[in-house]
This record gives sequence, structure tokens and C-alpha cells, in this order.
Amino acid sequence: MVKTFQLGRPELAEEVEGLLAQGGSRRQMERLIALRLGLGGEHTLEQIGQTVGRARSRIIAWMKIARDEGVEALLGIHQGRGRKAQVSAAAFKGLRQGLRRGRWKRAKEAAEWLQQRHGITMGEGGVRYWLKKAGES
Repeated sequence: MVKTFQLGRPELAEEVEGLLAQGGSRRQMERLIALRLGLGGEHTLEQIGQTVGRARSRIIAWMKIARDEGVEALLGIHQGRGRKAQVSAAAFKGLRQGLRRGRWKRAKEAAEWLQQRHGITMGEGGVRYWLKKAGES
């Protein structure tokens, strides 16, 4: 027998329904719909995930946040933003200009320039990535 999920915070139901009625961004709406389904206790975590197009693990994380911190906390969290880029805007601009002028013949030369000029140390694979990105602009 498949076990359905029950959030265990019935007091959140009215808040969730009110926020759903107000509407919001796609991101907010998918989280609110997942919460509504979790509050109902009639669906499994997999079913909730399929309904909103997210993995079961993501639904578990959302339900934990809603249970521990509330709906407002769940809607305020921006997950998956990634880490900050290694190359600053100024270094990227310099890479683009250097490529246009034919300054480097190899990625190793560009890596040395990044290190000396901007204090950015990275492997040749990373340098190739940024050179390709700069060349597409």
C-alpha cells in the first residue's frame, strides 16, 4: 500500500488558499499547489511532485520548510541560484576585447593574463569556457 503524505499543519490551509486566490509567479504557484496537496493528505510525495513538475526530493524540502518555518519562508526562498561567476564583468570585457584583437593564441596565455591582470586563477578548461563565452557575444 502506498503511503500518502500529510503535512501536519492544518492551520496553514487558509493561508495557502488565500495566496492561491491572489495568484503570483509561476514559482510561487507551484509551491502553493504542492502545499495544498500536502495539506490534503490524499496524495503521495511522488504524486505531488508529478503534479507540479518537481522531484520528490524537492517536494520533501519544500514541505520541511513549510512545516518548520511557514508558508512565507517557503515563498521567500530562492533555491538553485548557483555560485557566483569566477570571472568578473571587467575581466570578461577584457577577455572579449583580447579575443577580438587576437591577443592570445592559446588558452594558457589567456589564463596567465587573467592571473596577472585580475588575480583570477583557473585551469585551462575554465579559461576555454570563458573564452568561448566571450567569443559568442
